[in-house]
Amino acid sequence: MIYYVFYTLRRGDELSVKAFASGLINNGSAYHMWFVYAIIGLYLLTPFLKRAADTLTDKELLSAFFVVILATTIAPFINVLTPIYIYLFDPPMNGYYSYFILGYILGKRELSKRLRICVYTGGILGFVIGCWGNVSWSSGESINLIFNMGYALPNYLTAAAIFVFFKRNTEKLIKGMTAKIALRLSSVSFGVYWIHVAILEILTGLLLPSLSPAGVIAINFVITTAISTMATLLMSKIPIVNRLLM
Repeated sequence: MIYYVFYTLRRGDELSVKAFASGLINNGSAYHMWFVYAIIGLYLLTPFLKRAADTLTDKELLSAFFVVILATTIAPFINVLTPIYIYLFDPPMNGYYSYFILGYILGKRELSKRLRICVYTGGILGFVIGCWGNVSWSSGESINLIFNMGYALPNYLTAAAIFVFFKRNTEKLIKGMTAKIALRLSSVSFGVYWIHVAILEILTGLLLPSLSPAGVIAINFVITTAISTMATLLMSKIPIVNRLLM
């Protein structure tokens, strides 16, 4: 509702119950809300996935993972790189089940040193390939970020490496006061996610025309993150807001 009013007033349009209801049942009133709708689907099926995962072997879990990325990751990758076009079936839940399954596999098991090295190497390669691919396929005439979608293959590699690293090293790296700060920031991270788009829109409208590319990056990340975090920490002090949005 807040984002619907925010965008409607910025456009100078009239508020409409029908328009709000339309946004409510179609991924929300702001572009970043797709995540909330996607995760609702994941949560609704989680109890059933958990029952299945408890009875599946490692090979069967990996098979389920590859079934999901076949349509969401592998086929689109082949379609871009080759003249062959593959369309097998609709991607289940936009492919994010594969992250769900991969996280379960990596979180439940302790990897050997050799496997961890392989995962870290894959993460570095994934990051490099993703950056290189986006730059290579783009030009001054068009920006073609082929590896920018959430379930592009390099992103799985990078996400897996980051997940394994922090799963194994968080307690070693974050101790004492640092741990308390990290815990507090973690508790408001969802609130930061909610508010950051509004902050970004306001800052971009005010400052963007006169900024260099470095300045744009500062807005997109540093300033927006700082303001969003401070605002969310303040709002978390309000009981009803903390309960509903954090």
